[in-house]
Amino acid sequence: MFKIVMSDLHIGAGRIPEGNLLEDFEQDDEMAALLADLAAESEAEGREAELILNGDIFEFWQVPSLKNPDDYDPKARYPSRRYLSTREQDSINRMILILRGHPGVCSALKSWLRVEAPQRSLTIIQGNHDVQIHWQGVQSMLRDTLEAHGDREPLLRFEPLNVSREGVFIEHGNQYADPLNRHPNMLEPFHTFDKRRIRMVPGGPISIRVVNRLEREHYWISSVKPLPSLFWFLWRFQPRMAIRLILLMLPHLPRLLWLHRPLTQSSKTLAREIREMEAEFEENGPNGQVASEHEELIGLPTFERVLTDEEIAEDPLLSHGLLEEHYLHARLHQVARRKVRDEGARVVVFGHTHTPSVERMKGGGVWINSGSWTWMLDMGAAPAQAWRRLIRHEDLHDVHYHLTYARIDYEENGTLRARLLEHGAEDGPNRRPLREALSLGEGRG
Repeated sequence: MFKIVMSDLHIGAGRIPEGNLLEDFEQDDEMAALLADLAAESEAEGREAELILNGDIFEFWQVPSLKNPDDYDPKARYPSRRYLSTREQDSINRMILILRGHPGVCSALKSWLRVEAPQRSLTIIQGNHDVQIHWQGVQSMLRDTLEAHGDREPLLRFEPLNVSREGVFIEHGNQYADPLNRHPNMLEPFHTFDKRRIRMVPGGPISIRVVNRLEREHYWISSVKPLPSLFWFLWRFQPRMAIRLILLMLPHLPRLLWLHRPLTQSSKTLAREIREMEAEFEENGPNGQVASEHEELIGLPTFERVLTDEEIAEDPLLSHGLLEEHYLHARLHQVARRKVRDEGARVVVFGHTHTPSVERMKGGGVWINSGSWTWMLDMGAAPAQAWRRLIRHEDLHDVHYHLTYARIDYEENGTLRARLLEHGAEDGPNRRPLREALSLGEGRG
């Protein structure tokens, strides 16, 4: 048996060629090819397989709700209220556009499900961007699209928060990384005073009213995690745009400052808190090794380099933005260790931060961040130059798509082999092999 975990696909209404500027997912063919390869492997080797879509798979914040989905115009700039409503029918209207916009993905997921041995199943976990999956009407629409009825019904499962079984713990991660994206109750996400609505995380209205507006002009805006770190990069390389961001954020500023502590902290304080978390990792790391240097991070300079590199250290705005990103990563690492201890998991998988990584933990446990299939800015070698080129010139030179996912293989001797892999196409347009992106990790029982 093996499990495949993907996160943060952010699939919206599609139709990019027709002018939809709020679509972040354009890897339909790649995803279909990957699932076909994995399905063929499962059948050839007689191994059961489970695909787990771990949160923020569907981008409800960037798809409008229209009474008649046939009226959808990809070029139109709909008012914010079209994106804010979380009532069941409005959520269904959005899902209609999402499914229509990505027929290839729907077909691939439908083909993935297999009743006969070796069986293939699909589990969908809610994230902060797609908590509306909680609605029964939305789930029913997905079941209809994937033909998950009758003897296929048990093959499709919906989990409101996490999966904790068979030696693995899988959760999106928004509940731990930052309060802006933390929901008070993912299990019962309804509004306190109106059960006809689902409650958004605090960052939802900010993204809809501010980020959506900016993304129509700057395609890369919504992929910066955490959102407040964007302010520091803009203030450093494009002050006018930073001022515009502040003006747009004014109605939300009190809440943002209250919830997002790193925004109000000095770089020295932020670095100290990260070090304190890493000291905990070092004390408990396997064989005395420091498990928190994050050498395996894709596209992000290591924490130590942020602190010691002269170019970064002499650029306080850039370094603060980078420290905010590392703070999120360190928080999830800290929680992953607790899940190993409390859940008895040998493998922990999160998403949310869009930063692919794999790290060993105490007792042979492995933590993986499965990354995202949206674009990523490569800041590993020269973050200042990368951000300067992107913000000032919208330069695509340093923008990459790392189609990463976690794979967990169950060996006959009880060993779990956990890997972070990247789907590539370097061997030709008709063959899309799997290639290993980072070092292997093993979890042993």
